[in-house]
Amino acid sequence: MIGSARCLTSSADGGGRDEAQHGPDPDHARRSLPRPDDLTEAVVARETGTLDAAGAARLPGMVTAAVAEVVARQVATGIDASATAS
Repeated sequence: MIGSARCLTSSADGGGRDEAQHGPDPDHARRSLPRPDDLTEAVVARETGTLDAAGAARLPGMVTAAVAEVVARQVATGIDASATAS
């Protein structure tokens, strides 16, 4: 949950999970888009409150690198995400 915003995430059975009532879903990172294992572990640690200061400092760079890798793979396979944006 970011700030005081109320977020719903998908659960494995397709139902919604109210983070305001139940807290963050630690499995969300495992069910979303593919990402490197170290990034998945860091996101789960952040969501569960166990990410240390060094990990928190590395997280933005890890996200940037993972996004760059996915975009490069999309470009290499001919996917043009800008054509689908509205």
